Amino acid sequence: MVPLVRPVKVLQHMSAFPFDGSMLFGGEVIHARAVPWNYILVWLGISLPEIVLVGLALWVVAMVDFGGGRLGGDALAGVRAGLEPGEDGGS
Repeated sequence: MVPLVRPVKVLQHMSAFPFDGSMLFGGEVIHARAVPWNYILVWLGISLPEIVLVGLALWVVAMVDFGGGRLGGDALAGVRAGLEPGEDGGS
């Protein structure tokens, strides 16, 4: 049996778990199936260590091309250069 089959099956089974309760979020009791749009962001902000959040923020800043205001820009130039054929005729 392929090693990754069982974890995928468990994930599929648990994602269909019918939890129909309520929970506390932002000082209010909300229904578990009607979470606000920022639920995952708040959850990650609470549960991740500060050093990981700082590293993630620094990564986002490093990936932003301030000249054009878009993600990527020259930050991915090295990756693109590595994918292009070189002068040695290699692919």
